Amino acid sequence: MQVFKTYFKIIKSNLMQMMIYIVIFIGLAVLFSMMSQTNNNTNFIPQKPSVAVINHDENSELLRGFTDYLGQNADIVPLKDDPSTFKDALFFREVVYIATIPEGFTKAFMAGEKPEIIENTVPDSDFEYQAGQLVNQYFNTAQLYLKGIPDISQAELSKKTAASMDDQTTVTLDQISIEEGIPSYSYYFNYLAYALLAVLILGISSIMMVFNNQDIKRRNSCAPMRLKNFNAQLAIASTIFGIIVWSFMLLVAFVLYDITPENLPLVLLCSVNALLMTFTALGIAFLTGQFIKSYNIQSAVANVVSLGLCFLSGVFVPQYLLGDSVKAIASFTPTYWYIKANNAIIGLKSFSKEALSPVFADMLVLTGFIIAIFAVGLMISRYRQLSRN
Repeated sequence: MQVFKTYFKIIKSNLMQMMIYIVIFIGLAVLFSMMSQTNNNTNFIPQKPSVAVINHDENSELLRGFTDYLGQNADIVPLKDDPSTFKDALFFREVVYIATIPEGFTKAFMAGEKPEIIENTVPDSDFEYQAGQLVNQYFNTAQLYLKGIPDISQAELSKKTAASMDDQTTVTLDQISIEEGIPSYSYYFNYLAYALLAVLILGISSIMMVFNNQDIKRRNSCAPMRLKNFNAQLAIASTIFGIIVWSFMLLVAFVLYDITPENLPLVLLCSVNALLMTFTALGIAFLTGQFIKSYNIQSAVANVVSLGLCFLSGVFVPQYLLGDSVKAIASFTPTYWYIKANNAIIGLKSFSKEALSPVFADMLVLTGFIIAIFAVGLMISRYRQLSRN
């Protein structure tokens, strides 16, 4: 079993590099699982802007009503009537909006004119826009009453305007979350595709770079070991390596997440699906490993292949957010069917034959990818071997 022992010595020497990807994966899985459990409250809670009102006009009923209304919807800050004070207050965000009522405003307004209020604001502020809306809404509403009832008194005008502004519309938000009820461990099994691809590509390519070295191949050809025995030991060692990685990832899942008797059947189905993904990753690693000739490009290939397949097929971006054209392209990748099977498993309400058939159908497609990838890899390996001979 010299080949078998050498295999795991090479794996051990590259263990630190593979652990980096495992740590990144666990960190991402925990982070996104915590984010999914965060209660995002989408209820609108109005915030009161800080405003100041400088009155150069008489203390009329109209302006008293305006000030009362503004005080209910904003925080009125008393300011000294001085331009430098205005600038300081706006600069230090003591207020975001200063309304200066010019002299003769009430008389002009009651006469049907449109006198302007002098505004000093914090530029590009949301609160500045909100305060301006409050002022405009009040006087626009008062102007409508004034046009409809020309002889209305200031007291009556203020009363009717305030009553209109107090009218509230009840809005009911029916929040429908596509991800509602999705268990946190489902994110772990989805992101597991990235870790399996990256780790196994690094591990298998390290093995293949060593055993495909021309000098080592010549030495092995002189050894008293049949090629069939040599390849069998490599295949068994690779299978065991993949199962070790898969088992370790499952152990981490059981440590991180609350696996109960209720959700254990779903977790076991996800584990079987992950085992199929492990063999898929082994096939991809075997295929790509034949083209990796140096350690300089090893990490680059592992990153491009693992991240490319994961981003395209719905590992990092949920499949329901992908466009139809992207899904059509992604359906030619094994990771797409792995994620599709995971989603079907998480959505199970029963374990009847009808409910499980979509899950097994996706797993069957994934199994087809395993056979196809290994077949292509073996063909390329055989062709390269014949070319050398």
